[in-house]
This record gives sequence, structure tokens and C-alpha cells, in this order.
Amino acid sequence: MPRHRRKMMEQSDTFIVAREAWKFLMAALAAYIVFLLTDLELLQFAAFAAAVLIIYIYRNPERIVPYYQNGSIVAFADGRVTAIETVDGCSAFEGPCYRVDIVSSSFDVSLLRAPFEAVVRRLKVRRGSRLSAHSALARKLNETALLQFEDEKGQRCAIEHMLNTSIDALSLHVHHEQRLMQGSRYGLLVRGCHSLYLPAASRVAVKVGDEVRAGQTLIGYFS
Repeated sequence: MPRHRRKMMEQSDTFIVAREAWKFLMAALAAYIVFLLTDLELLQFAAFAAAVLIIYIYRNPERIVPYYQNGSIVAFADGRVTAIETVDGCSAFEGPCYRVDIVSSSFDVSLLRAPFEAVVRRLKVRRGSRLSAHSALARKLNETALLQFEDEKGQRCAIEHMLNTSIDALSLHVHHEQRLMQGSRYGLLVRGCHSLYLPAASRVAVKVGDEVRAGQTLIGYFS
């Protein structure tokens, strides 16, 4: 099997919860068993409720990308669009480009998905803190990731992820020069802020306040 096809298949994990949930689930279930054996009913309920909440937060739904015309860009994270602005530039482009900001809550699906079929041309992760996004120090200290995607036509976008106050670290399952199918999973972020940078000639199909679903909601098109 070709290497890039094998790597694509690795992103199609369809288990009910993401792999990052297991350490929390095992702890909650272990606590439940201990409280069950010691007949502490209130703590039994708390441990069981924690396990259910973990399953919900780390749920891993299977999603089929709708058919869109060539050049389509789909949402890479679940959440709400909070800003659409023209900025002077970013790591992927020189000159003006669009920036689409999305904020994800703890109850949005946490999986990150590729916005279009592309190769990961740049990947940079900075480990750090989990301050509130409203903190003046968040941009400097919080965990962040920068990815640049490029398709076979040379069309590019860049995505920045920043962890907000969260129960877990930012997790990425890709490497430099890996090819991804549109909508395939490439990481996980529980509660965070995301920025998508698109060329100025792109068409944006969402507006501020829209709720988006990773792998399904159309964000726009390359020109």
C-alpha cells in the first residue's frame, strides 16, 4: 500500500471516543470500582457521572464531507465564528488575507479535521499554559500550533490553534509533508481558539455568529 494512502487511513479512527480520553476514563472507572467496594454511593455517582462527561467531551462522531465544488474549504473545528477580518499577512501568505476566527467550547466535538485535501507543509507546536483566552498573556504563554496546508494546485491556507482553559493538552496526529483527505482527523483540542488564514482572493461562505461543524460546514472557496 502506498505510504500516503496508509497515512490517510490512520486518520479514519472511528472508535466511539478519541484515544486521548482513555487515561481519564480509566481513572474515573477505577475510582468508581473503589467507591463501589467501599459502599460510598455519592462518590460512586460522581465517578460514573465523570465517566459519562468524559465520553461526551471526547466523542468521536463519524462525519461524511458533503459534496462541494472543487476548491472548497470546510470547517476544521467545531465552534462558533467570532470574527472575519482582512489582515496584512500571516505565515502562509504575503500581503492581505482573510482571517476567520472560531471559538470552541468544552461541549463542542474536540476533533480537528483537514479543511481540504492537502499536504502539511508546515507544522509548529509550542507547549505552554492553559490560561483563559481573555488573559493578556494567553497569546504568549498558552499552548499553540501552526499548520500550513497546500494542495496539488499550490493553493494554501494556514491554521492557528490556541488552547484555552482546558482539561487536556493540544494533541496533533500528523507530521510534516503528510497528505490528508478533506475532513480527515488530524488532532484534538478541548476548548480553544482557532484562526484560519485564506488568500485575499478566496470567497468566504460563513458570517460572524455562525455555528460550524468540522468536516461538514462550508467555510469558503479558493478563487
